[in-house]
Amino acid sequence: MNLNIPDTRQQVLAERLARGQQIVASDVAGEFGVSLDTIRRDILALEADGHAQRVRGGAVPIARPAPPLHMRLAKGVGSTRA
Repeated sequence: MNLNIPDTRQQVLAERLARGQQIVASDVAGEFGVSLDTIRRDILALEADGHAQRVRGGAVPIARPAPPLHMRLAKGVGSTRA
């Protein structure tokens, strides 16, 4: 995998975010062997695509809103509670 290609790096980062992992820019820059500015640009692109929320020093996954109450209740129908 060639991490010098922006799309490839961003795909790897998006997959990590989808798994709930946070991105620490300085750690990822060292891991990928690219500059911190390169990772910052990748994070900006991920944020623009709706995959990340920028925070100081990196990015975190976007918190998805909970499904509507009626959908959550429908999933719970027929279940027993102890």
